[in-house]
Amino acid sequence: MKQQRLADALSLHRAGRLNEAISAYRTVLRDDPSSADALHLLGLALSQRGELRDAIASIEQAIAARPNSGLFHFNLGRLLADDGQLADAEAAYRRAIKLDNSHADAHNNLGLLAERRNDPATAMKAFEAALASNPNHAPARVNVARHLVETGRLDEARAHLATLTSQAKPPAEAWFLVGTMAEDAGNFDAAIEAYRNALAIAPGFEKAQNNLGTALLGAQRYGEARNVFTAMFRAKRGPALADPGIFAPGDFPSSPGARLHTCRFRLTDSAEQIGYLIEHDLIDPSWTEARDFYLRAVAALDRQHPPDRPVILEGPEAEALAGLHGRAVRFADTPALAGAAIGQSNDFQAIEEAYLAAATSVTTIDNFLSAQALAALRDYCRQSMIFFGYNATGYVTSYMADGFACSLLYRIAEELQAAMPRVLGSRALHNMWVYRHTDQGAGVEAHTDDASVTFNFYITEDDANLDREHGGLVVYAREQPLDWDWTDMNLRKNDPDVRQTIQNFVAEAPRVVLPYAENRAVLFHSNLFHMSDRFHFKDGFENRRMNVTLLFGERGS
Repeated sequence: MKQQRLADALSLHRAGRLNEAISAYRTVLRDDPSSADALHLLGLALSQRGELRDAIASIEQAIAARPNSGLFHFNLGRLLADDGQLADAEAAYRRAIKLDNSHADAHNNLGLLAERRNDPATAMKAFEAALASNPNHAPARVNVARHLVETGRLDEARAHLATLTSQAKPPAEAWFLVGTMAEDAGNFDAAIEAYRNALAIAPGFEKAQNNLGTALLGAQRYGEARNVFTAMFRAKRGPALADPGIFAPGDFPSSPGARLHTCRFRLTDSAEQIGYLIEHDLIDPSWTEARDFYLRAVAALDRQHPPDRPVILEGPEAEALAGLHGRAVRFADTPALAGAAIGQSNDFQAIEEAYLAAATSVTTIDNFLSAQALAALRDYCRQSMIFFGYNATGYVTSYMADGFACSLLYRIAEELQAAMPRVLGSRALHNMWVYRHTDQGAGVEAHTDDASVTFNFYITEDDANLDREHGGLVVYAREQPLDWDWTDMNLRKNDPDVRQTIQNFVAEAPRVVLPYAENRAVLFHSNLFHMSDRFHFKDGFENRRMNVTLLFGERGS
């Protein structure tokens, strides 16, 4: 009878009926509190419901009842790793291996833990141990191939990936790696095919979706690229309509116990943008209620936290805002224009020659966009709710997969590549973004871009700028060494240790200071350190400093 009740509970679990399964496991445990199988399965079910601490406790009880189960120790390790208890997770995996040295999953997961400790050599040994235990262990082979790609051992990586992709059911990650290698080599058609193979296996594979978009950019198939990024945006941020209708709180339900990662300016900017959309009759006045959700959250942060720090918002304000905070209230594409998007008064041949001849590759272009394109792009950034990224020091951001992918942007890129063939023609567009800043501050710290050529331009009206001598860009005549860890340095550019390292490195380098000007573009070599100059703009949503960046080519090329 007990075994039948456990089997019935497991059937509910496998059917995805978690609440019923948990109740059924607990019924088994009332009659037999030391049932190791019921404790273990209850722990797995609780973890699927997000109750990690209770899940861990349940599996620890299962281990107390049956200490020699490698499976129990392995699953305890998984949950401890998910909970951030990495040392305890490693100990659990090692106990699983001690009980069964051929436990390939435990060896593989030890490798993943080593990666989280930034220890690639130990990770590779663990992945290889997993493969030695089970040559058919696809996740370990994928991880070995990934490390080989990262260390430039491409022929060895190809051999592993050929083994994986020839299987009847290859892992999507294998095709993804095939795509990254092809894309890095500039073989964009092969990359597109590989990423589509990955997505056929795993339609929700976000990295493959993003890279499909960048490979299409590389092939200059801009319309298809835009469709990929817009689909990603709508799936994540929907409904994203030009006319969202009357605000219905039920469409953006509150969430008891919600915790939102955010900052004060992210919330303020959203409130201001909703107010702007209402004021310009772009959304119904009923959306005032949504704006007020944001304003109450700002007031809560003002009571609890400093304004320039990322925070976790909790309490009733977070609960009310949970369904709205990551959604696009309004979105409308800005189509390519009938006429030229870039201004026709500039001599782009001369601009190319100046850029190529300069000792420090920095060139400015005034009157960059046509008046019509400038107005249209400015309206797009104010009228579409696409700014979901943020930096607590005072700016919000949007990237291609978050909605910064209107048709006009791709038209601008196309025209630029045609106008500057020697600098941009052979370099693929592979990223673009927009920043919107608070009224005054220091902007973005010194950093470099992961590209060959950076094209940065400003779209906010000159009348908003209160300091005409500053507010633009500072470029240092010194490049980041190619053997530095670009990802670490740039993701942590706000950390005091990294900031000090960069400041020391550029301290003696000549500086090019480029003041802000409406419709001014700055073209420069991406590996040069650069930073925002200090700025002071009028307060108010329409006065926010906005700059757009397009990246072309690969870093180091």
